[in-house]
Amino acid sequence: MQSIFINRLRNSSKLLAFSIIICVILSACTPNVIYVTKDVKKSSTAKKTKKKSVTPLKGKEFYAVCSYYGRKFHGRKTANGETFDMHAMTCAHKKFAFGTKLRVTNESNGKSVIVRVNDRGPFIKGRDIDLSYGAADQIGLIPHGVLKCKVEVL
Repeated sequence: MQSIFINRLRNSSKLLAFSIIICVILSACTPNVIYVTKDVKKSSTAKKTKKKSVTPLKGKEFYAVCSYYGRKFHGRKTANGETFDMHAMTCAHKKFAFGTKLRVTNESNGKSVIVRVNDRGPFIKGRDIDLSYGAADQIGLIPHGVLKCKVEVL
């Protein structure tokens, strides 16, 4: 009986020593703590998180790569807070101010549509404007998916 107690005591001592060694090793791996005082100024190279929208000049014309979006986003909130209607004449632009009206013209067939910016996007490299499904259908963009169009700021 006494030998069993001694064996358990030895095993628990080994376990305790092993636990202490592991704790020491793990504490050596933790990162150093850096304390920052309140009077430290942010560096001027820090990124600004909020991007400002741009109000384009009326009458400005340019060419843009246009795509469309619809069914997946229908009924969801847009970036300006309204509910997206895939049949409405709206579009998404990365920087133009919400409410900016644009005339988008498909020069291959001469059809044009007037849309209002109410969302942000597109988020695919190389694309400039995402038209709603309804606007894209009106100018014949649907079969192409992506098309370079003439855009005029109204």
